[in-house]
Amino acid sequence: MKDNKLIWKLWYYFRRGHGNYLAFFMSLGTFTIVAYNLMIKEIHELSSIFTNMTTFLVVFVIIYGLLTTIIGWQDVKRGSFRTESRLVFDKNPRMKEMYDNVNEINERIKKLENK
Repeated sequence: MKDNKLIWKLWYYFRRGHGNYLAFFMSLGTFTIVAYNLMIKEIHELSSIFTNMTTFLVVFVIIYGLLTTIIGWQDVKRGSFRTESRLVFDKNPRMKEMYDNVNEINERIKKLENK
């Protein structure tokens, strides 16, 4: 049984490391290289502005960083983040247990305050 748990933990750690970090940076790197080679090098007006890939990367990182941060902020404030968080919360038995425990603690505190 312990071996089975270890395998699932390792699988979870692999997916987190791959999906949240390695694949993210690899896809971002691939995207910038492809965009530079297909778009910047082939369009004369853009190639005169971005004379080398370093210039393109600096501008890209600044614009892309700002844009994705604004989009992420909008998603958290007005997008689907609340719904997704609620679904994860509702489906997680540990979260329900924790929520019930916090409610019980709050009720006990209220009873003590009323005494």
